[in-house]
Amino acid sequence: MTSSGSDWRSRIRRQEETAKQQIEEVTQRELENFGERLSYTVSNGLGTIESATADVIVNVLKELRRFETAALAQVNKNERTIEAASTTSTGRVYALLLRTWAVSARTGFAIFLGIFVASWGLMQWLPSEVMSQFQLLRELHLQIEESTEVTLLTDPEGRRFLLLPVGTTVSSPFAMEDGRTGYQLFRRSSDD
Repeated sequence: MTSSGSDWRSRIRRQEETAKQQIEEVTQRELENFGERLSYTVSNGLGTIESATADVIVNVLKELRRFETAALAQVNKNERTIEAASTTSTGRVYALLLRTWAVSARTGFAIFLGIFVASWGLMQWLPSEVMSQFQLLRELHLQIEESTEVTLLTDPEGRRFLLLPVGTTVSSPFAMEDGRTGYQLFRRSSDD
């Protein structure tokens, strides 16, 4: 029984191997057939696309040539019409255009030159003007400091004091228009 059981198993294995081999062969043939059909279909599709594209390109080129011919014919017709109408006035029109161009060029150059000169002049004048204004401001500050010998002091507690120059007297307080208190300062003359 053991020998017939092992024979039986070996037969089943052989049958399985044979079936597997047959399946692989059939699959291989089907894949080859599928590849050939796919190649044929793709080739036909590409051929159809190429022929359709070629037809479209040929039609577009024909339309472009027809349009070009019509446009050139219209341009030639317009040129002949213009030449016929302007043979006597061509020289005058050319001279007028040349004069107009010359006037425009001169005007543009004059504007450019004016802007250039004005910018250069402004750049020359501006630093000296700024320096003179700073000098004037410095002189005014010195005059104010020399004429006003009043010093404002603030102590560590935040109280403010005015130190007046020697020989200055203070009048009694009076009310200003805005509500603040004002004092008039008098300088004693040296002969007092």
